[in-house]
Amino acid sequence: MIEKPTKVIDLVGAGNLAHHLARRCTQKGWRVRTLFVRSINSVGSELRSLCQRVVALDDSSAPSDSVPVILAVSDDAVAMVSKHVHHQTQIHTSGSVPLSALASGQKAVLYPLQTFSHGVSPDWNQIPVCIEASDAATLEWVRTMATDLSPTVTHLDSEQRKHVHLAAVVVNNLVNHLYWLADQHLHHEGVKFELLLPLITETTRKLEQMSPDQAQTGPARRNDQSTLRLHKELLADDPKLQAVYHLITEQIITRYHG
Repeated sequence: MIEKPTKVIDLVGAGNLAHHLARRCTQKGWRVRTLFVRSINSVGSELRSLCQRVVALDDSSAPSDSVPVILAVSDDAVAMVSKHVHHQTQIHTSGSVPLSALASGQKAVLYPLQTFSHGVSPDWNQIPVCIEASDAATLEWVRTMATDLSPTVTHLDSEQRKHVHLAAVVVNNLVNHLYWLADQHLHHEGVKFELLLPLITETTRKLEQMSPDQAQTGPARRNDQSTLRLHKELLADDPKLQAVYHLITEQIITRYHG
């Protein structure tokens, strides 16, 4: 059984999440005892300084003890990496990977619902952390750690977390791709994307006060056919944005005008 939290962990990974997680843990009084990585050369200087020691993932000296290990690795690497560490308790950080992918006896999920980028410090006080565990004692341990990291901790099972991850991809990754398409379109006209930032900020801010359904505005919401025809003409030489614009516009019209 997992021991009472002593604020000591091991960590696997050298990417953005591992970096930000190690920094937040250190700020909150947790000690990263060992950082396991595929290549020691891939570890940045700050991440290295946050950990007591750094070893290769295939190091035969990997400990097998009660210190939990957090696998901050890509989704498709979780199951494989889990077989290479020998800790009694393993925790992965993925939104889409089920709890059952872990090979240990005590297993848990600690999924920070946020995008992490190099050089951008996230506000952990605004990051929901979703947790799950194989048993009550492990759940209590991971809840203790998650509560240290963030004031917003939510218990989700693997099925729920998959759907949350899907929704997160839609509002983050897919929407960001739309930003890129808009940026490219404006670039051809010599206009900077930064002009749109206040609009993006206000659109997001409104969602704190109303549902996405209530917040919907624009020509498709009004079924303003003259404006929609104009946009269609403007997009004649921009097939990538044209395809997305047409698809989403038709869905909005159907939603509000049947």
